[in-house]
Formats: sequence, structure tokens, C-alpha cells
Amino acid sequence: MTERWSQYRQIIIETFLDKPRGMRSSIRARAISGQFFPTDLFISCSTGMRNQHAVETKFRIHAKQSMSRDGVPFLYSHPLWPYQIVD
Repeated sequence: MTERWSQYRQIIIETFLDKPRGMRSSIRARAISGQFFPTDLFISCSTGMRNQHAVETKFRIHAKQSMSRDGVPFLYSHPLWPYQIVD
């Protein structure tokens, strides 16, 4: 594994409907249960990926834990990185 990817883990996520105040999109993403990251962390990832597939679609992505300016943890995956749909 190269240095660039050393902070990232390959995980499976799913999309779901949720429109918190101040957010642009109502389709959000979270890790599925039974993985390294808790399911209550939202994921900053490709909006196109989320919007082009049905809600509850599962994807395999690379993500790392980050912290917002407000100190709220979240998972991050670059929006241009590839992903796989998982059955």
C-alpha cells in the first residue's frame, strides 16, 4: 500500500434519506454495521454516486476518519475516486 492510501480503509457504505438542516442533499451515506467505523458517522463522498443510484444501494469505497471544523467526526472519500456497487 502506498503512503497516499495508508490512512484509508476499504469499507462498504449504504445510502439513505436524511435532510438535516443546512445540508444540500437529502441522500446521505453511512458505513454498514460490522465494520471498522461506526454507522453513525456520515460520509463525505461523491454526490453523483449517491444521486445516480437508488437509495439503500451499497458501495465499496476507500474512506478515512476526519474531523470537521466544529469538532464533529465524519468519514471522507474523495468524490472523484472509483467505487464499486455491492450486491
